[in-house]
Amino acid sequence: MNKIRLLGAVLCFMSITSSRADEGMYPLSQIAKLDLKRAGMRLTPEQLYNPNGVSVMDALVRLGGCTGSFVSPEGLIITNHHCAFGATAAASTVQNDYITNGFLAKSREKEIPAKGLTVRITASYVDVSDIILNSVNGVSDPLKRIDGIKDKMRQVERAEREKSKGMEIEVSEMFPGRQYVMFRYKTIKDIRLVYVPQRAIGEFGGETDNWVWPRHNGDFSFVRAYVSPDGSPSEYSEKNIPFKPLNYLRINPEGPKENDFIFILGYPGRTQRHQPASYLQYQYDNILPYTSKVNDWLIDYMLNLGKADKALEIAYSSKIKSLANVTKNYKGKVQGISRIGLIQSKIDEESQLQKWINENPERKDKYGSTLAKLNELYSKLSETSKGDMWVSQFLNNSPTVYAALTVAVTQDALSKMSKSQKDSFYKAETPKILKNMASLYSNYNPKMDYDFIKWMLNQSYEFKGQTHLDFVKNICGKTEADAEKWISKNHDKSIFFNYDKLKKLLESNPEKFFKMKESFIDFGRDINEISLNSIKNRKKIEGDLTVWLPRLLDAKMEWKQSGFIPDANATLRLTYGYVRGYMPKDGEYHKPFTSLAGIKEKQESSGDFIIPDILDQMIARKDATAVYSDKVMGDVPVAFLYNLDTTGGNSGSPVLDADGRLIGVNFDRAYTATINDFAWNEKYSRSIGVDIRYVLFITDKVAGANFLLKEMGVN
Repeated sequence: MNKIRLLGAVLCFMSITSSRADEGMYPLSQIAKLDLKRAGMRLTPEQLYNPNGVSVMDALVRLGGCTGSFVSPEGLIITNHHCAFGATAAASTVQNDYITNGFLAKSREKEIPAKGLTVRITASYVDVSDIILNSVNGVSDPLKRIDGIKDKMRQVERAEREKSKGMEIEVSEMFPGRQYVMFRYKTIKDIRLVYVPQRAIGEFGGETDNWVWPRHNGDFSFVRAYVSPDGSPSEYSEKNIPFKPLNYLRINPEGPKENDFIFILGYPGRTQRHQPASYLQYQYDNILPYTSKVNDWLIDYMLNLGKADKALEIAYSSKIKSLANVTKNYKGKVQGISRIGLIQSKIDEESQLQKWINENPERKDKYGSTLAKLNELYSKLSETSKGDMWVSQFLNNSPTVYAALTVAVTQDALSKMSKSQKDSFYKAETPKILKNMASLYSNYNPKMDYDFIKWMLNQSYEFKGQTHLDFVKNICGKTEADAEKWISKNHDKSIFFNYDKLKKLLESNPEKFFKMKESFIDFGRDINEISLNSIKNRKKIEGDLTVWLPRLLDAKMEWKQSGFIPDANATLRLTYGYVRGYMPKDGEYHKPFTSLAGIKEKQESSGDFIIPDILDQMIARKDATAVYSDKVMGDVPVAFLYNLDTTGGNSGSPVLDADGRLIGVNFDRAYTATINDFAWNEKYSRSIGVDIRYVLFITDKVAGANFLLKEMGVN
């Protein structure tokens, strides 16, 4: 396939020559500048990424918010169990509980739709920084500047879509206010489940083991990409055929060894490593702890609901898993920031930087106020952050409040229309609003929403200095007791707690529906106004940040005489390093491999460490384990550690050996490495992958799916 060659370096900075060989999430444009051969790579840069030919990159896909890789010429993709979890939950019922029991399609015809999953394949990319930034030359107003940048990004995307029919186009910000790259993606919409291990295998250890080491879970799944008979992407159809990828990964059934050179290609999510200390303080004091607090409440409530109702357990399983993953990650970040003194080390570095700036009049004129301005901007965000987050969490997690807001906004719009315009609106928009309401109220539990609203209202009285939340007191009363009376009284009267009643009225008489008067509608109107003001204020600050953050980077580069790797932003990156253990605490060394023996050591009769009978039986059979055992360990390896630089989005990324062969699937980080989003350090940053030998063992001996191994060229 002939791909557009990158115009110039993706980084408009100096060549990265001072970075350690085992750190960094490198854009593909940087691969040729790295001494990968010296690090241990046996592939050439062209074999990794070739814009005019076939390379390892062509086997990589972005799968939802995760990464995956083709492992056969028939569109078979390997990713994580937790990356396919949502689709598995969507396909599950009380009668067919694929979450608990797993799923295996013994033939292509029995592969089922993986609802919600799509695959994106990077086709090419090109630097468009000049085009984007030239459009805002001379624009000093921060709101107009950030709007101008975003508008130009969308214009560039629209123009490219006209030229590249059938491709998905996305302009990504590599450095705020400095660098923008346009990516072309081929998107495949028909994805089907092939093999998902039982939950007790794919999630062995559950939330107890999440973000920790040692690990013993088989966090992998197989899905397949399908396209229409002519090869073009299409929605699910029985007539569709397996996608033929340009390239697919070969398996190394020998797996990794300690100190082996390894690398990952994947789509890491967001990192914030080029931010000042004031940003980290803002995260530490506000975002991380409050998000965790709300998530903990929601998780506990949904878990209790599921204990009494299997259908609810299935319905809430994916959301619980997602919330729990975020919460533990955030708590790990809080611990990590404190443990390594990250904020203070940033403050010390910035003090040295400021001293260097002040030593030279020209530098002082150019950069002198940069750090002070950034501190001021993050201080402004912090001032209103608790109230802003309260509003955001309320709207994200309460269908009742969001539905009331929707009605309030619609009422305000209708009040400005003529009768004929209203009639047209009811006819054209009611079906759309009904559809949105159906989505909003899916898996709705009135009791849970009532309790959540009451809990959130009580919190609003605890916040100090958040004057933009005074509307709560104006509507609900001056005290928490008043708010509890308000919610109790309005719960009985409100249509928003009864979806069937709401739907019936909206369908039968939209005019009457949108003339309703309710205290909840007034609440929705006020919270919407607060939300819009918060967004506007944040947008203004973000506009200023696009001016001052690049100046901070310029100053740092000039000071350190080195370049920087752009923060991860869900675009394809390479990271490399070695299979290594580590010391998370003084006197405590963790080896880099776990094995089947560890599964037996953790075995319990209930909870997170149940071993399925079939796995228990296979562990006991030497003829089953011998094929996949490591000769040195004398057992089947399950998971392994490495010092690669990964973050969210790298879930499902292939772990590759020096020859580019698949030896594992990345699925997590150690608890000490949750801080990776803010900083990386070889001492504490360890990522975790499921060993390919455990993948093969489970697929072959436990699932009885040897046909998948044959498809992948194993056995």
